[in-house]
Amino acid sequence: MLTAIERIARVVDVPVTADIEAGFAANVNQLELSIEQVLATGAVGVNLEDALPDTSTLGRSIRCRNRWRGFRRRAAPAKTQSTSRDQCAC
Repeated sequence: MLTAIERIARVVDVPVTADIEAGFAANVNQLELSIEQVLATGAVGVNLEDALPDTSTLGRSIRCRNRWRGFRRRAAPAKTQSTSRDQCAC
């Protein structure tokens, strides 16, 4: 996936964002790494799912909140903007 994103970002004259589904990550630390790797390819941002499958509404809300916090920690240094609100609709 990273190779494809890098190849696309290199050959087009428009900003590229990558749809990385749920971040290809099981936790916030892995999500942060995924975002760093995508941004290192030349992409200007990522698109993330706003919910993860879970049987617990509380569990979904907590994980969603943590994922956005992880995203914002990685997006801020790259001067990207999140289009999400402070709360996810999880």
